[in-house]
Amino acid sequence: MDKLKKVLSGQDTEDRGGLAEVVEASSLSWGTRIKGFIACFAAGIVCSLLGTLLLWVPRKGLYLFAVFYTFGNIASIGSTVFLMGPVKQLKRMFEPTRLIATVMVLLCFTLTLCSAFWWHNKGLALIFCILQSLALTWYSLSFIPYARRMFPVLKISVTGLDPNAMYSLLLDFVPTDSHRWKYVNGEWVPAGKPEVSSHSCVYIHPDSPNFGAHWMKAPISFSKVKLTNKLNGGGQVRSGRLIAWPP
Repeated sequence: MDKLKKVLSGQDTEDRGGLAEVVEASSLSWGTRIKGFIACFAAGIVCSLLGTLLLWVPRKGLYLFAVFYTFGNIASIGSTVFLMGPVKQLKRMFEPTRLIATVMVLLCFTLTLCSAFWWHNKGLALIFCILQSLALTWYSLSFIPYARRMFPVLKISVTGLDPNAMYSLLLDFVPTDSHRWKYVNGEWVPAGKPEVSSHSCVYIHPDSPNFGAHWMKAPISFSKVKLTNKLNGGGQVRSGRLIAWPP
């Protein structure tokens, strides 16, 4: 529970400046913040449910649904302000890993309300509600580390091979420094020395072995390669604990 408090309130950051702590700190107690979060999140759910019920109101139903559904989602997202604080919330929302998702969510909120209040277009209101739901799903997944790749997909092109000869393609991983790393406030920071690795860091492409003609016909993608702490027989690369690897 103490760890949860630190993570949600942004107190897990090491070597933070005093000014940053003053700006981001919340004057509310942890219990009050939890109550505020629950109340705001519950209000969001009530608004969304009320919008669904009002959908069946003659003539104005779709407009009412769009408005209450949007306000419900805004309240749900805003509820985490009580846990993180407003500055921390804005920083998390506009981190590079979720910047596009955040912009899409805010844009859908705006366009949905414009469709209901000013344009009076039921079709657009419904479309933007659907897009709003998809954008919120994308936004929510961006907070899950396993929903993001830890490094880009590697693609290479091979030339000069004998088209009729067999080749195996291997990817060898070499650490770039002598640190362990951890993810704090949207960036990777050093967190001690890495474990001594006695295992191989070689990944064999799943198409291996294959003819040279196969390797040369198109760029070769290593999209399935994964770094892991446990070997499961699936061709994964065991990396130890969060060591930096070259791009």
